[in-house]
Formats: sequence, structure tokens, C-alpha cells
Amino acid sequence: MFFDLKIRWKFLLSSYLVMFFSVLVITFFVISALKTNAAHDIETFRLEEINKVKANLKNYVDMTYGLIDTGYKNSAADVVDRLKRDISAMRYDNGTGYFWINDTGRPYPKMVMHPTAPDLNGKIMDDSKYNCALGQKENLFKAFVDVAEQGGAGFVDYLWTKPTKDGLSAEQPKLSYVRLYKPLNWIIGTGVYIDDIDRTVAAKTAAISTQIRNILINIIMAVAAISLLSFAGLWYLAKKISDPLNACADFSSKLGAGDLNAELDLAVSKDEVGQLATSLMKMRNNLRTSIFHITSVSSSLSDGASDQASSLEETSSSLEEMSAMTRQNAENATMGNKIINESKSIVMQANSAMGRLTAAMKDISQASSETQKIIKTIDEIAFQTNLLALNAAVEAARAGEAGAGFAVVADEVRNLAMRAAEAARVTARLIEDTVKKINDGDELAASTNATFSEVAQNIQKVSQFMNEIVQASDEQAKGIEQINQTVANINNVTQNNVSLGHELIEAVNVFETKDVSDNQRLLGQHRR
Repeated sequence: MFFDLKIRWKFLLSSYLVMFFSVLVITFFVISALKTNAAHDIETFRLEEINKVKANLKNYVDMTYGLIDTGYKNSAADVVDRLKRDISAMRYDNGTGYFWINDTGRPYPKMVMHPTAPDLNGKIMDDSKYNCALGQKENLFKAFVDVAEQGGAGFVDYLWTKPTKDGLSAEQPKLSYVRLYKPLNWIIGTGVYIDDIDRTVAAKTAAISTQIRNILINIIMAVAAISLLSFAGLWYLAKKISDPLNACADFSSKLGAGDLNAELDLAVSKDEVGQLATSLMKMRNNLRTSIFHITSVSSSLSDGASDQASSLEETSSSLEEMSAMTRQNAENATMGNKIINESKSIVMQANSAMGRLTAAMKDISQASSETQKIIKTIDEIAFQTNLLALNAAVEAARAGEAGAGFAVVADEVRNLAMRAAEAARVTARLIEDTVKKINDGDELAASTNATFSEVAQNIQKVSQFMNEIVQASDEQAKGIEQINQTVANINNVTQNNVSLGHELIEAVNVFETKDVSDNQRLLGQHRR
């Protein structure tokens, strides 16, 4: 609820509450200090009064002690009785104060002399009505003995009935002082009622309470007066602070509603409010200028987005065609790879056939060599046969007519040998030509075989290349599809940008209608 208040009331309430609680705290500490000082003064006053009483009691007992000691040292026969009589007759404080004597008997002492109650003389003081000493229900006369024996003398406080004109009053606080006289084992004592001290302290306390109450009343009156003056001053300060802020708030509301011609009339100041007003005016001017920048940029953006949308549509179509071509290339590469694999198989078969042909050519070459050896043998046999026929002819000639028939046979044999030799030579030449051609064919077959091997290796490489082309085409097709999808997304974004550009232009036109003349002037300044 506090945060919904206006700044003026927030400032007033905050300042007033801070001041109120500050005064309240200060008042509390002041009153606490006054009460503490008053309690200390009262206690000091009480102690001073009691100390006065104690001093008087001590003086009275010491004086009586001196009289007893002086009289006892005279050593007269009846000195004890005489001392009892003298002390019994002694009075002080307008005749209300007296002295008594009891002994140091245990567990309870015996009354030696009591001037106002002589019927107690010689009695043991063990009655329960005497259990009123030291605030602990301890026997009064036993406490006298304990205090005297421990320190030689001392004070004992207790409650005792106080005689008045109307008789005995209720129990009142009483203070006694006792002193031990060792030679006679006497305890000399006297006491006074201290209720008058309590009455004096009570009067003192009442007077101090009255002073504190008067001081508190004065403080309250002063606080009330200060509060009224402070509230008036704070109200004035709050108004000085909140009015410019309200003006700035109204100005901001007009700007928020689209009124860029609003004015902020405030006195020039260098404080935070003045800086805020200056900043708001600068913001308005910059906003008016920015509106026309936005109009121009929005138009350019809308036109550019439209052109971009058209380009993206063309790009999308081109990518579709590229994707189709890539898929066709992949299919062609796959078909070519298949044909190359078939060609590879054929080349491998041809290479195998060439290998068998080379082996056959080598076998033929070896057979021709053997044939040449046989032909050479036949030639040598024909040569020998020719020699034998020649020798036979010579011998037939020597034999004359007896060897004529043998000469004819020899001649035929020689002719036959010569034809056989000629035939062997011709056959040898034919075989040599055949062997030469076979060797040439063998070399050609070997070269062809090596060529087929190279062709097979090249086909293998081409097959690998075709496989890589197929894979690359597939990857390219996938990449083009992704690019096409991205382009489609970009196209959608571009279409949205076109729509937003039109909406922005329409929104800016709302501001443009506020003040056409001022806007045209600002636009002219911007163009210059």
C-alpha cells in the first residue's frame, strides 16, 4: 500500500516516520537515563541516610562501651550492678533510644539487662518471636552474638514492632549496632527504627518521578511543536520535489500516447529533476528525428526484403534444378561404375586369355627349336648320303659296266639326298622365319598382356573414382537439400520482415499524422 502512494506522500511519511522514531528513540534513552540517574540518586540518598544512622549508633555504643570499660577497671565491689543501673538509665533521641546488654551464651544468649522490659532480665532469649534477624528468620540475639564474636562489633537489621502513642504498630525495619565487651562477656547494643528513612526515600522518589514526568511532558510538547513545524517544512519540500516530477510524468505520458509536440514548462535548475526534464526534452526531439529515420529505413527495409524474397525464390528454384542435376549425376555415375565393373571383368578375361596365348607361343617356340634340330640332323644325313652316293658313283665308274647299274642307283640316291638337303634347307628357313615371328608374337603378347594389366589397374582406379563421385554426389544432393531447406526458412523470415516493415511503416504514419508541418520540417532538416 505504501508503494502505491505518490512521491509527495512517500516523502512526507518517510521523513516524518524517521523523525518520529528518532525522537522516540532519543526520548526513550533520555527517560531511561533520567530513571537510571534517579534510581542511582535515590539509592545514594538512602545509603547516606543509613550511613548517618549507623554512624550515630556506633558513636552511642562506643561511648557506652567506654563508660563500661572505665567503670569496670575501677574494680569496685558492686561495679557490675552499678554499670547495669547506669546504662539502663541512659537515653538518647528524645528519650526513645536506649541500650541493652546480653551475654554470649550458646546456643542462645541470656538477657543481662533490658531497660524497657525488665522481665526479660536473666531469661534465655530462645522464643520463636525473636526469629526475625537478617531477613532469614534467624534468632535475633543469636545473630547479635555471631556478629560480635566474629568482628568484635557489627550491625544487624531485622523487623520489630514499633511503639507509638496508640500502642504497638506493625513490624517495622530496625537497625541495631552491637559490640562485645570481652572482660564481662557482655554484648552492648542499641537500635533505631529506619522506617522514617524509607518514608524520606519515598518522598524523594516521588519528587524525582514528578520531575521526570514534567520533563516528559515538556519533551512531548517540544516534539509536538517540532513535528508541526517539520511537517510544514516537509510539506513544502515535498511539493517542490513532487510538482516537477508530476510535470515530467505528465510529459512522459503524452510522449507515450504519441504526442511528440508536447512541451515541458519547468524552471531551469541544475538538480536531478532539472536534469530529468532536460533529458526528457532531448528524448522527445531525438524521438521525433528518429521517427523519420525509422520511416526511411522501414521503407528501404521493406523494399529490400521484397527483393530479397524474390531472389530467394529464384535461388530456391536454382537449387531445385541443381539438386535434380546432382541426383542425375549420381545416377549416371552409378551406371558408369557398373559399366566400368563389367569392362573390368572383360579386360580381366582378355588378360587371362593373353596369358594363355603367351604360354602357347612359348610352347610353339620351343617346338620350333626342336624341329630345327631335327631338320639340321636331316640336312646332315642328306649331306652324308650325298657323299656316300658320290663315293658309290666313283666306285661304280671304276667297276665299269659291272657297276653301271649301281652308278644309276647311286646317282638317284645322290639326287634324292640333294633334294632332301634342299628341302631341309627350305624347311629350316621356314622354321627360322616361323620362330622369329613366334618370338615377335611372344613379345607382342607380353606387351599386350602388360597393357591389359595397366588397363585393368586404370579401370580399378576409375572404378574407385566413380565410387567417390557417387558418394560425393549423394553428399552434395543432401547438402543441397539442406541449403534448400535453409533458403526456405530464410524466405519465411524475409516474408515476416516484409510484413513487419509494412506494420512499422503504418505505426510510424500514426506519428506522422500528429503534426504534418513539423514532421515535414524535420524531414527536410534530416535530408539536408
